[in-house]
Amino acid sequence: MSFGKIFGLILIFLGLGSLTAILVTFFLTGSRPKAGLRIETDPRAMVFIDDVQVGLTPFEKNLPAKEILVKLIPESTSAAISSYQTRIRLTDGITSIIRRKFAVPESLSSGENISFQSDANGQSPISVITSDPESTTVFIDGRSQGLSPIIISDALAGDHQLALTAPGYEPKTISLKNPAGYRTQVSAKLALLTITPTPTPTPTVSTSSASLKSVKISQTPTGFLRVRVSPNSGAAEVGQVKPGEVYSLMNQLTGWYQIKIDLEATTSGWISSQYSTLTN
Repeated sequence: MSFGKIFGLILIFLGLGSLTAILVTFFLTGSRPKAGLRIETDPRAMVFIDDVQVGLTPFEKNLPAKEILVKLIPESTSAAISSYQTRIRLTDGITSIIRRKFAVPESLSSGENISFQSDANGQSPISVITSDPESTTVFIDGRSQGLSPIIISDALAGDHQLALTAPGYEPKTISLKNPAGYRTQVSAKLALLTITPTPTPTPTVSTSSASLKSVKISQTPTGFLRVRVSPNSGAAEVGQVKPGEVYSLMNQLTGWYQIKIDLEATTSGWISSQYSTLTN
């Protein structure tokens, strides 16, 4: 056989080998799970996906892109803590998130599911698709958007602070990374608000020992005091109050008072105790 023929056969074999390697690489890469799932709980919980136990929280893994059934069973000595079950759709190239804080009774539990769906228009809307309770007031970066369920079609890609409030419930603030070209979908549960009673002195003959039930706004450097959705200086602002105004006290935490106030988006809010005092 001539040298030319031998050389030609070598080239053919090399070409077939390269093609085979390309096909194998494509097959393996294409079949590798690319959809991320991250689950965080308090307390720690066993994770079941499609009725198969796959680990404990905190849990993070790449899985095939599809809708899955997730069940979380908290590791707790209290039999009264209920398990949690939800369906979530996983999307290629992006990580969906489940967060859950278990509590007894169930009304004090809270959490959120964040999933993503490719947007046909290449935009980055944010959808609050479900909430517990229904019709929570939705804020994006401190700006009121309306009541859930809601689609915020003009949201930009990037980092955002999503805040949810409802009368009688603890406000919830969620940090979002809104990816370009995807619809960010949020399903959230708020915990029922527990009122911390204001301690009252032991009753005496005097009638001047009534419990403190109101908050009076003191003078401030700015001439107003910000009302926030939660007891945190970085929480979304929902309104302002003026020095001298008096409001009913709903709850109190160290450094903060929750007051009853009629605003466009809510009927309560938190103010700093630094510029307010309790009154009868």
